Amino acid sequence: MIFLTERQKEVLELSCKGLSIREICQELGIKNGTAKSHLTKLFRLFKVNNRVQLLIEAIKSGMIPCHEKHTQNDPMVRRVRLY
Repeated sequence: MIFLTERQKEVLELSCKGLSIREICQELGIKNGTAKSHLTKLFRLFKVNNRVQLLIEAIKSGMIPCHEKHTQNDPMVRRVRLY
């Protein structure tokens, strides 16, 4: 089981919604380097190399919900679609 800090959970959620590093920084009020550091740590914890893999593993682990039906306006599929 993977244990995350509250901030890591926030970064994970926003990243999986498709937000860029800049958007994550604005949303959380953190610096660019801090957001990148959190993502790097998440990649290590989930043993992945990119955000798509992170999204997949977060869904598999139950940390990010996966719904059967998505709409065009759903933030979970705003930028990344899994078919």
